[in-house]
Amino acid sequence: MAGRVCIPIHNAAGELVAYAGRWPEDVPEDQERYKLPAKFQKSAVLFNLHRLGDAEHVVLVEGYWSTFRLHALGVPVAALMGSFVSEEQLALLRERGVKRLTILWDGDDAGRKARERAFPALADAFFVRAPLLPDGEKPDTLGEAELRRLIALP
Repeated sequence: MAGRVCIPIHNAAGELVAYAGRWPEDVPEDQERYKLPAKFQKSAVLFNLHRLGDAEHVVLVEGYWSTFRLHALGVPVAALMGSFVSEEQLALLRERGVKRLTILWDGDDAGRKARERAFPALADAFFVRAPLLPDGEKPDTLGEAELRRLIALP
């Protein structure tokens, strides 16, 4: 983790289960942007889930920085730590009593493809909204007014 920003990851009960390490600037050619413990299964955890309380409407994002941005605005938010939604993650949301999801994934090809792939499974269990972000944007790069507009329930 040397030279990386370390991000603590907790399970649904708030217990520390791992750290993610992220390069703060340009990634050296021989390194990955993020480093996770070898045996850590991110598909079994949702980042920030333990801070949702009894929120019935949750914004689901891809990454840590988007979570930090929305959490700072007081928005109930959890992150996949990627763009794939697992059955375990869906179960965690259901167990938490979540009823409505706003999928706010990055405005890039990976985010759009993940949105299309995940929407049917999510819509089977939750009321789901999935606004598209402008090309190249992420939730953490948008202004507060735009974020609030995108996540507002009808």
